[in-house]
Amino acid sequence: MLGAAGRGALAGLAWGLLARLFMRLIATTPEFTWGGTLAILGFSTLLGTGLGLVVGARRGGRSRWWRLAPVPGLVLFMSPGMTLVPGAVLVALALAVRSRAATVLLLLAALIAVVVPAVGLDGEGGEASPTGSLGLALVIVAVGLLGVGFHEWWRRWAPPTRHTPAGARSETRV
Repeated sequence: MLGAAGRGALAGLAWGLLARLFMRLIATTPEFTWGGTLAILGFSTLLGTGLGLVVGARRGGRSRWWRLAPVPGLVLFMSPGMTLVPGAVLVALALAVRSRAATVLLLLAALIAVVVPAVGLDGEGGEASPTGSLGLALVIVAVGLLGVGFHEWWRRWAPPTRHTPAGARSETRV
């Protein structure tokens, strides 16, 4: 389970770096601080660690209470990052449904949920800069990855299995 937590932490850190990069590319007047950057990286690593713990606990047949592990990392979205959550939730739902049509509609809705806030509907009609377009592409990738993480968090948990020690007799008699 610690291995899954470590992989989750690395994935969370990588996601935080991606998020900071797209913020830099999208911003019209970038003003970033080390404190803000470290907070984003720290909270994204915390969220990734929690998601890794959920995956490890599910695979190890542990208690469903491990689903609470990512909750502290959600502090990351108590900022302008909250605009990423609706798209990520829609991606997670798209991964969960079985209908191809529903999947396509949910992914389209997720794309709209990401692009509209990122581009803004201010009516200026100016041309997008190459860095702004790259930043928008990275936002879409980041929301997709976040949606995959949310899907892992919400996936169905298999019922716990009862293991009998080697050499022990089973209670079932034939």
